[in-house]
Amino acid sequence: MPIPSFTIDGVLPPYVGSKGPGGAFEDLSPYEVSAPEVVSTLGTTQNRRDILRRWLNHRRELRAAGITQGFQWLDGSFLEQKEPNDLDTVSFIYRPATALQLADWNAFIGGNLALLIEAS
Repeated sequence: MPIPSFTIDGVLPPYVGSKGPGGAFEDLSPYEVSAPEVVSTLGTTQNRRDILRRWLNHRRELRAAGITQGFQWLDGSFLEQKEPNDLDTVSFIYRPATALQLADWNAFIGGNLALLIEAS
């Protein structure tokens, strides 16, 4: 489902699935969209494009560090019809293949802490 237009209140409407409110649990938000769709739909000003550029750079750095599987929730004022200061994200990641053991994972986290708690 594509990202819908902002409501009259300037926010994205809740996603309730094809059957409307009361539908199946898997039909509730968040929207599942691609990064290109986020950029093309929400990159409407230079400021928004700059924020999205930082988001995409961070995703590239995660991949370069070995995090190649996962997804992100996007939130905050960026998803409202106003000029945002940032983009709030929550990342759900799978461990890199090189960090499956607990000791390796702990070392990975220690070596990539700034990347994993990035605030932009």
